[in-house]
Amino acid sequence: MSENSNKIRTGFYLEKDLLDECDCFLEQSNSRSRNELVRKAVEFYLGYLKAQDNVEYLAPAIKKLVTTSVTASEEKTSRLLFKIAVELGKISNMLAAANEVDDETLRELHIMCIDEVRKINGIITYDSAARFQRND
Repeated sequence: MSENSNKIRTGFYLEKDLLDECDCFLEQSNSRSRNELVRKAVEFYLGYLKAQDNVEYLAPAIKKLVTTSVTASEEKTSRLLFKIAVELGKISNMLAAANEVDDETLRELHIMCIDEVRKINGIITYDSAARFQRND
């Protein structure tokens, strides 16, 4: 079976300046003839058009996937924050019941904790709090 057996001869009209431009790009495109360059250009453009169809299909699919993933992550984070808030509420109430702290001390403690959380980027450990309370 020869190389030309699947090819059909056809004719196209092109402007002279476009044809001259094709001639300029023969070597750069590794084409042996105008025909080969035009065939490569048509294949490239058809691939581009197919990719456009894929983008129109993939973009909504990717958006849906990302939205679903972000929503699931938000829900999981919200549930964890709720559990942490409940535990913090229990601890705060136990401490308040066990200790009589005046309003001024509470205000100073609040300011100190804000400064500390800013300084340590929100990562608080029991060990560091215990060392602070012992003045280590």
